[in-house]
Order: sequence, then structure tokens, then C-alpha cells
Amino acid sequence: MAREWIVAHIPPGARVAGEAYTAVLHSGEYETVYVDSAIDHPRTWYCEQGVEYLMMSEVAHGRFFADPARYPTQVRDYERLRAELELVHEARGPFLAYPELSVYIYRVPCDDSIGGE
Repeated sequence: MAREWIVAHIPPGARVAGEAYTAVLHSGEYETVYVDSAIDHPRTWYCEQGVEYLMMSEVAHGRFFADPARYPTQVRDYERLRAELELVHEARGPFLAYPELSVYIYRVPCDDSIGGE
């Protein structure tokens, strides 16, 4: 569902990053950068890489939010990064064995119009 939305709404050739358990995009359609976790890098790194959109998956990071007392650093880092991005779409499951989880697609503002550092 996330891939279908991207193909319908994001122009071919755009640079899109995704963390684990996000849509696989064909290299002929989009320039892709995959990372293990979206919080491995700050927004500025995504800007330096020319990333225009970032996909995040609850399958990848939901465990942190399910137990924030155990993962306070990860929750804080995801909240900080999401505050610096612009949510453009939520693709709600089912994904794998997780019927209620989502993949989120964010625009990465590199002009400091949102968030800022």
C-alpha cells in the first residue's frame, strides 16, 4: 500500500529513504536509500544525501513505543525526528503478521521550514 501511494503521488526519480520493513522501490523508478532505523541519522544527514521522502514502519520501531520506559532514548529520537519532518501519508496495515500497524511517509524539509536544528 505504501509503494502504491508513492508511485501515485511522488514523481519518478525522487530520492526516497526507508527504514526496515518499508516499501521496496524499484531503482528504475526512484533513487532509494535504505537504513536499519530511521533514527540512525538526523534530518540533516537525509538532506545531505538528497533524500526528499522518508518511510518509517511501526514494524521496525513500534516496540520502542510499546515499552517507552525500556527504550526512552529511541522514543525520544523518533519523536524528535518526526517533529522535523512533514507527514504526507499513512499506509495502515495489514503488514506481515501485523494487521494494525502502519508505514508512514514523510517529506524531508531541507530548507528549515519545519522543525530546524
